[in-house]
Amino acid sequence: MTVVVAPTWQDGELLSAAKLNQITDIVNAIKGASMAPTAIFMQTGEDKTYYCRHRYRYLHVTWYNTGSPTLTVNVNGNNELVDTTARTSAYTATIDLHGITAPPTDGAWYNILVTCSGETAYRLIELRESSASSPTGTGSYTSPPTWTATEVVGATKLNTLRDSIASLAEVTNSPSCTWLRATDSQYYRLRRRQRYLNVNYVATNSPSVQMFVNGTLAVATDTTAYPNGTTKTIDLSGVSGGPAVGAFYDLEFRRNSGNVMVGFIVETIAPTATYAPTWAEGDTLPNDTNVDKYASILNAAYAILGAVGWQFATIDAQVGQHPQWAFYKTKRYLHYRRNGSTSALLIDPAGVEDDISLSGTGDAFGTYDLDSIGWLTPGGLLLGYEFDAIWLDDEAG
Repeated sequence: MTVVVAPTWQDGELLSAAKLNQITDIVNAIKGASMAPTAIFMQTGEDKTYYCRHRYRYLHVTWYNTGSPTLTVNVNGNNELVDTTARTSAYTATIDLHGITAPPTDGAWYNILVTCSGETAYRLIELRESSASSPTGTGSYTSPPTWTATEVVGATKLNTLRDSIASLAEVTNSPSCTWLRATDSQYYRLRRRQRYLNVNYVATNSPSVQMFVNGTLAVATDTTAYPNGTTKTIDLSGVSGGPAVGAFYDLEFRRNSGNVMVGFIVETIAPTATYAPTWAEGDTLPNDTNVDKYASILNAAYAILGAVGWQFATIDAQVGQHPQWAFYKTKRYLHYRRNGSTSALLIDPAGVEDDISLSGTGDAFGTYDLDSIGWLTPGGLLLGYEFDAIWLDDEAG
């Protein structure tokens, strides 16, 4: 976990490059979090179990259903939400995890079973843990200061800069990002960070594929076979009804015919050249061009991340389904469940390196240090096979 601790300044203090570089390191870490792959939630229309490693107080449950439904949310074996109203458009209920029958402790794994009966249509849209009690909360952000060309860089504004950094402390820890490689139609839930959404898939046997963003056709029907895979790029800014930066949205991958398998799902944009400045002893201040880069980076990060910590729960793919996963190495540790006699595998997508076999864990989570894979670079893509559930973070335990 990234710990955000910005220095405090006193009036009359001699500015040092070391202390300014502390600010630089933290601001660049926040920028990095805003550029990391966004988390992906596996939506479902079935009764499913999900897992989460507890970090935030509130659990937001979003779904829709029709008919005469009864939706139940069971946390750690206890019913914590029962709803019998037909929610014909997306509806969110919030569970205070501090007030449930068996509250999870910080860092502990807990399970969430969501069921729906009596419905004519149903989709679980998201399970999102959050530090905000409102599902639309954006947190409290302290706007960073800027300086004029001849202004003395003093303690007051530097401490406001410190407060601005501190207000983004929760979002510096980006959420776990893993996804199932669907072999049929599938809804995914994401939060927009960048402009372009890239979806890779393999298609054979007279395929027909479409993609929709928030219900709008974004990739027209494609009947071409791609035995070696293809990547479709969606300009999210050009989709009617598409998400604004920082908004949650739905991606529907629709298989009309043929055999398909989703490969990677990732947002991209050309990276900005603006990074926080590096200082050396003897540099001259005022230098508003350099110090104002802090505000530019923090404001851009806030637009993407907000100031509320959050994470999606990960789905239990269930024994016997031979689930196939994918993820980018954005964290050090892979946590996984494998309740079966066959070992789970980590696979090089290029097919060059040997598979890595991980034995079963029963009903518990096991941990694997991804830094032990010499050929896997930070940000590299890795495939998983036979895992029931996987999760990424920087905590070993």
